[in-house]
Amino acid sequence: MNHIHRGLRHALKGCTLATLLTLCLAFSASAVQVGTVLADEVNLRTEPNTDAAVVNVLHTGDKLGVMEEEQPTEGWIKVSYKDDSDSYVGYVSADLVELHDTESDTPNVNNAGVTQTATISGGGVRVRKEPSTDSGILALIDEGTVVTILDESTEGWIKVSYPDGDDTVVGYIASDYLYTNPMATGTASRASIILREDSSNASPILAILADAAELDILDSLDGWYEVSSGGVTGYVEKRLVTTENDSQSIGYGTVTADSLTLRAEPSTDADPLIGLPAGTTFQITSNETEGWYGAIFNGRSGYVSADYVTFSDSVSSGYVQVTADTLTLRAGAGTAFAKLLLIPEGAVLPVSGSYGSWFQVTYGGYTGYVSGAYVSSTTEEGYRYYPNFAKVTAPSLILRKGPSTETDMLASIAENVVVEVLSKDGEFYKVKYDGMTGYIGAAFTTASNGPATVIVHEQKSSSGSSGSGNSTGNRKSSSSGSGKDYSGGSVVSSGSGSAVVDYAMQFIGNPYVWGGTSLTNGCDCSGFVMQVYAHFGVSLPHSSASLRSVGKGVSYSEARPGDIICQNHHVGIYVGNGQMVNAYGKNYGIIVSSATNKTVITVRRIFG
Repeated sequence: MNHIHRGLRHALKGCTLATLLTLCLAFSASAVQVGTVLADEVNLRTEPNTDAAVVNVLHTGDKLGVMEEEQPTEGWIKVSYKDDSDSYVGYVSADLVELHDTESDTPNVNNAGVTQTATISGGGVRVRKEPSTDSGILALIDEGTVVTILDESTEGWIKVSYPDGDDTVVGYIASDYLYTNPMATGTASRASIILREDSSNASPILAILADAAELDILDSLDGWYEVSSGGVTGYVEKRLVTTENDSQSIGYGTVTADSLTLRAEPSTDADPLIGLPAGTTFQITSNETEGWYGAIFNGRSGYVSADYVTFSDSVSSGYVQVTADTLTLRAGAGTAFAKLLLIPEGAVLPVSGSYGSWFQVTYGGYTGYVSGAYVSSTTEEGYRYYPNFAKVTAPSLILRKGPSTETDMLASIAENVVVEVLSKDGEFYKVKYDGMTGYIGAAFTTASNGPATVIVHEQKSSSGSSGSGNSTGNRKSSSSGSGKDYSGGSVVSSGSGSAVVDYAMQFIGNPYVWGGTSLTNGCDCSGFVMQVYAHFGVSLPHSSASLRSVGKGVSYSEARPGDIICQNHHVGIYVGNGQMVNAYGKNYGIIVSSATNKTVITVRRIFG
């Protein structure tokens, strides 16, 4: 059994956080002391008890101002907290905060390169309130549970935290029941590798390792790994150890300019994609082109000039955002390590270290590692990882009240309709459609540049024209692109309803003109229907009232694509799913809108 390695103790005691901002910016003026949050997902509550409402959720390393020297309730601390948008005052569990009188006393709770998790190696291990067998028991932890290490300065005891429902348990566990999770694993690359007491070739020899000996890598230093092998912990030269992670990672870069442009190609003449702010860290994906590094930032792949980047083998700060549907947080840097939890797509993660192509991050109360293949470098705010608009690719798609197929249906959206995307929830987009907000399956859409398809429900004009509806004055629908020119074309002697729809949809976005009959330069509602059917050799009247008697009458419930929808003082061509393509009015032009936005007088079928 491996106990907590000594490198962790030295690192936790010898490092401090980056200098704090001026305290008056972070805390209330009445704060009497400084505190640092020791765990993730810590609830700041309105009252000093676990039944009180949650004001905010705090995370590892957050700075607090302690409001009162003598706290009113044992086990709780009244604190102030300031984030980017507001200031808060509330109560947190005293076990989850480390207090210090001055800025220089602030501990480093996320030290880079230090393994901060351990696994319970016995069943039913007691978590105690204090480091003593006489102290009260907070909980029993099952074998295999992974905990975060907070402090090991008390002989024989380790202070740990782990998530328990909505709260975080912080207490002490006897060190005999903890197995330190290594940062990574590796193998000796040749026979007779020397394991030394310290990271120096002059250090005493602890053991001679065999060829291909398996190693637990505990820490990464300049040119050396701290490793454990066969129950012995010591140091070996990095060049004598092989790991899969090393071969997958080129390195990391940090932007030194005020802003650095990510370009589509490794050239200053290439198109700019996005700007990287000063101090941004990112994973380097390639370095084959002299003077340029391949990089990914905010989900965009491209190249940055190496002249404005400092190179390093590892990174200890910055942020990454999950680009996969879900991503596993693991206890170490590799797929062989225990799964801690799943992180959803789009989550922004603070980086506290790295090993090879893996990032050390904190999420959901755990500190672990995620693969760099499924994240993108970003800023603290992250980036929008879903499209602004989505076009429906299914024949029809159900809009639901919630992000589940079990929730109620709000509407059916036709193929090629473009909707505005508000957010992403798992496999669903939250969207706006036809005045409603609901959810659609993202898998049945494709990204679009917009704008959203105009759906109009009200009219205020006389025959053949229309006034303003309840939508914006956007005249183009991205469901079929911009309107196309019509030069007459060839006339076909026969056709089908679907062919009529396909032909009519080409002119979406073209203008409305009262009395007009040009599909290119402008037409009114009856002129639009007349000219579309003229392409198929059918002569129709230029009058919405007269169109009520052409062809064969069918009920609206029997309407098929290509049928003529005759409303009160308006007419259009049915496209399916309760919608029609029509010349709606001068503020809209030719659009797709609801077929029942006004009373349907009759439906006329020309073909079939």
